[in-house]
Amino acid sequence: MNETTGLTRRSLLCAGATAGAAVALGVQPWAAAAAGPGYLRRSGYAGLEGTHFTVETGAQPVVLRLESVADVAGAASRRALAGSDDAFALTLSGPLADPLDSGIHTLRHPSLGSFELFSSPVDTPDGNRLYEIVVDRSVGVRAAPRPETRERDPEPQPEPDRQPEPDEKPETAKPQLALVRRASLRRAGRWARCEVVLRGSVEAERVRCRLVRKGKVVARATRVVTDQRAVMRLEGTRRLASGAYTLVVTAVGTDGESTSQRIRISLR
Repeated sequence: MNETTGLTRRSLLCAGATAGAAVALGVQPWAAAAAGPGYLRRSGYAGLEGTHFTVETGAQPVVLRLESVADVAGAASRRALAGSDDAFALTLSGPLADPLDSGIHTLRHPSLGSFELFSSPVDTPDGNRLYEIVVDRSVGVRAAPRPETRERDPEPQPEPDRQPEPDEKPETAKPQLALVRRASLRRAGRWARCEVVLRGSVEAERVRCRLVRKGKVVARATRVVTDQRAVMRLEGTRRLASGAYTLVVTAVGTDGESTSQRIRISLR
């Protein structure tokens, strides 16, 4: 992006309102005003397991099969998310010959119509390739308090030997928005090369990325955004293992305002 006019809440809310991203805008006024379109509700996928979605790729369409509809990862510690209509994960399978990158894709289904969601490849078993789509509009849903403990921020904490960066603010106070249009992760020696492309409506001066595995930040980097794109080398204290990770992308404006989005991503 060439404009660095600052990342404001208003501009990000506008971006999230028009996006059909996998991590969808989730402030509770959504639920008060309307239940939302069927593709953003778990109930919209009831009975659709085993049916097929067509993904428009600009060339030959890719056909994905819906394998399961399940709780999001945080449901184990936040009972309010278990079975939630506003927070769920879709697993789909597709052909090995036509892989899809992490990013926003246009999907079409006879029952749900045409819509956009963020999908990420999560595994490559024999015979097909698995993808995950996470929809989470549950921001504001409180977890049941634990005995003699306070409610904890689910965001991975900085490593003990590192102080938070000056512009690093609590991210749980803001809804997760549709920031990222495309993200990729490739091995680069001991580390990983990460490319992030922001949506056109997002205004950011720089992007901070953290690679998380099993609740721990294992690599991080920050780069300036140019033409909505940032490329960086994610480095940690040891060689990065192959497998599934969570990529936490934080867009930071010139005024210091920051908003994050979590993305499931794989490193091979």
